[in-house]
Amino acid sequence: MAERELSIIVGMGTCAISAGAREVFLALAESLEQYGIKSVKLRQTGCIGYCEQEPLVRVGEVTYARVTPDRARAIVRQHVLGGTVIREWLAEID
Repeated sequence: MAERELSIIVGMGTCAISAGAREVFLALAESLEQYGIKSVKLRQTGCIGYCEQEPLVRVGEVTYARVTPDRARAIVRQHVLGGTVIREWLAEID
């Protein structure tokens, strides 16, 4: 069985952008590059529908809420590289 590629999806609706989603997306891209991670597909999408929890970032099957650039970098280190979900940052929709 082939290994599934991990995706990171950042909500980029207007409310997400005003909450800082562009900066979060850039921090994720820079972190992935810094660690030489090429197997992760970083994508953006439109409105996810939970404006009060923006910026939202989906990593595989979990969604992180209120992500800042610092949290984005920690998500790459701890979740993507280390395999540890940061439970206290999970969105209430999971």
